[in-house]
Amino acid sequence: MAKEFSVMDINEAKPTGKTVGAPDLLWEQDVNPALLHEIVKALEGNWRQGTHSTLTRSEVRGGGRKPWKQKHTGRARAGSNTSPLWRKGGIAFGPKPRSYETRVPQAKRRTALAQALRSRLDEGMAVVTEDSLTAFTKTKEFNRALGALGAQHQRRLVVVSKSLPAVVRYSRNIPGVSVKLAQQVNARDVLAHQFLLVSDQAWEPLMEAAGCGR
Repeated sequence: MAKEFSVMDINEAKPTGKTVGAPDLLWEQDVNPALLHEIVKALEGNWRQGTHSTLTRSEVRGGGRKPWKQKHTGRARAGSNTSPLWRKGGIAFGPKPRSYETRVPQAKRRTALAQALRSRLDEGMAVVTEDSLTAFTKTKEFNRALGALGAQHQRRLVVVSKSLPAVVRYSRNIPGVSVKLAQQVNARDVLAHQFLLVSDQAWEPLMEAAGCGR
């Protein structure tokens, strides 16, 4: 059954009388930790540059001649000073540039986002506000509003419907606050933040991104 959530006035931290509905599709599936882990791991892997590199024994400068003769020196046999056993020698089985990309079906991404959103809604850690974020002119005003909504000492994700440079600018100095477009939100974003602040204009695009749109 669809649930209704009150739209809050971000300036006065009280209901405006408006509501938004969470579609039935959002509540049909139970939260699957294995799926969420898979999606988060894939997203974080896709962000990795994979530019790490070490030199093997064939790439290290040196070698060329045998350090000492094979026998009658009292020392262990050695064929090259580029051996991994030697100081400044090559690295055995070290990392080389590679891709960490994992292709994940879009249906899985959407399902994971829907489950992550449901978990935050069930916990009461999501608030829908009027789309009046641009009314703030100072960082401290926005931070005070977040605290009044119950999101003071937590990592907070602000979901907006369109690019708002002013919001990004005055939220930049608040630790743990991120601003993101509804169409770009993924499961990892939701799980990495304990509290969600969604503008009413961004609610429908967010539900569509989760595959729960009308």
